[in-house]
Amino acid sequence: MLSNGDLCSTELPDVKKLCYVATIPAAVHAFLRVHIQAAADKYEVTVICNSADKHLLDGLNARVILLPIERRPSPWRDMLVLFQLFKLFRRERFDIVHSIMPKIGMLAMLAARLARLPIRIHTFTGQVWVTKHGAQHMLLKWFDKLIGNLATCILADSPSQRDFLVNEKVLQPGKAKVIGAGSICGVDPLRFHPDFEVRQTVRHDLGITKDARVILFVGRLNQDKGILDLAAAFNVIAKHNPDVVLLLVGAEEDVPFNRIQEICYAERDRLMAVGSYQWQKGFDFVLRAYAASQARHRFSLHLYGQEYSAYSATLRSLARRLGLREDSVVFHEGVSEEALIAAYCQAQLVLSGSHTECQPLVLLDANAAGTPFVARTTGCIATMPGGVAIRTWEEMAHQLDALTDGGPPWHSLSDAGRQAAKDIHHPDHTARRLLDALTAMGVSIPAGVNDD
Repeated sequence: MLSNGDLCSTELPDVKKLCYVATIPAAVHAFLRVHIQAAADKYEVTVICNSADKHLLDGLNARVILLPIERRPSPWRDMLVLFQLFKLFRRERFDIVHSIMPKIGMLAMLAARLARLPIRIHTFTGQVWVTKHGAQHMLLKWFDKLIGNLATCILADSPSQRDFLVNEKVLQPGKAKVIGAGSICGVDPLRFHPDFEVRQTVRHDLGITKDARVILFVGRLNQDKGILDLAAAFNVIAKHNPDVVLLLVGAEEDVPFNRIQEICYAERDRLMAVGSYQWQKGFDFVLRAYAASQARHRFSLHLYGQEYSAYSATLRSLARRLGLREDSVVFHEGVSEEALIAAYCQAQLVLSGSHTECQPLVLLDANAAGTPFVARTTGCIATMPGGVAIRTWEEMAHQLDALTDGGPPWHSLSDAGRQAAKDIHHPDHTARRLLDALTAMGVSIPAGVNDD
């Protein structure tokens, strides 16, 4: 273990200038804030990171310098950042440079070495190359070796990681140190402790019942974090435990949230129709198509309306006359937005028999969830990607039989719908086009509203 007195072998009689380098403010806030606040009493502290979510740096007792640091590899921009770091280090002559996170660690250690700064510390918190293969594995591992050679002191956040780096020949024995018992920043028991009231409040705000069993994931939605494995495991658990909820807290990276939902609901076990319990929404059309299809033997049909009405009673009567079991047609009312979004992801198809809607928002929601639709053709539905337009309930029944097997046609429609939701119907695009239209009509738009 390492005591404060032997942090690095280099002796400095009067250390004054300390610089922390990280990729993003979130890492500074989560891992370095306690160290910065403590060091500020003795050192002149500077923090270097990018500007993403820079509000997380509010209240930090340090000077902040924002550089255009990319999280992902970007050779030209990385070279620019390296040059900027070198100039900055030469000008400021920091006594200590301390980096965390792999890529910026390599750039910071290289720039500090070129600038001949005396103490260069890097903290290892994990190795991205462990899950890679081939040339990528070797290159990323070599980068970690380079960091080890450039730094005058290496810190590992646990004894096991120190030993792993030595065993993998990334570091020489004795090069890496561990502060105390490990951990990059420890844990504050005043913040992290059981709290029944907070537990109930959070569950209420998220629409999670008090009796549900919650599995929590905190971290970036990244393959290296094992998020795809977690989603697949949750899918297995949820099949036999309907009261289990998976709660994800973290930023999207190379795994979109929709992809996780798809895996969690890999067994798409239902058909659904969304609207209100009024004849104009065509739920009777959907019921007749469902009753005439082979899908009735494999999937339940879920109807979602705002509230029950006399017409919902009529629909129940129709379902009985069509020979549909009560457990095969499920009526819902007053469902929360979060629950409805989850239902879209769990459905094999979204069905619409509406008589009047020209471009139903329900179908756009289905697109975003990657769930194909089969809809009565009204308005521009026939030109919408992500689904099939039909004219009769017999045609809808035929499409149910064709698409409920989840084969290539289903996946083609799913991909087309998701792409359209992203490229055509994103709320930002729609809002910008409306502002453009208002401007073209001579309506004065406040300065800054239409800024990108």
